[in-house]
Order: sequence, then structure tokens, then C-alpha cells
Amino acid sequence: MQSPPAGVGSRMLGRQAAEFQRSTSAVKYELESFFETHTHNPDEEFLVLDGLFSDEMGDFGHGIYV
Repeated sequence: MQSPPAGVGSRMLGRQAAEFQRSTSAVKYELESFFETHTHNPDEEFLVLDGLFSDEMGDFGHGIYV
């Protein structure tokens, strides 16, 4: 899988420790873009700035912080 895939832009804002420790990124998804199914730490959090973000846990709209 290409990372990030076409239509997805990512910029690392900060990182503590190694790759699989705490990190902060800004990610922008173009309309109809997606990542293949993959796993993250259970303490992952995100804020939807615009549009709709959907994953296996549901649909999250503008202003939602999870």
C-alpha cells in the first residue's frame, strides 16, 4: 500500500519516542479518498475540521473530536 495513498496528504507535526509511540499529524483526505483497513493504538484521537470522516467505528462530521 502506498503511504499515504493518492488523495491523502499528511504532515507530521510532532513525535515523541519511536514511530509507534505518541505522534501528532495533520491529515487531509480529498473527496472519495481512503486508507486501506489498518490498525492504530487504542488511544488514537482525531478532530474533523471539515466534511465527514468514516471508519469502522462510525461517521464523524465537522467539529467532532474523538
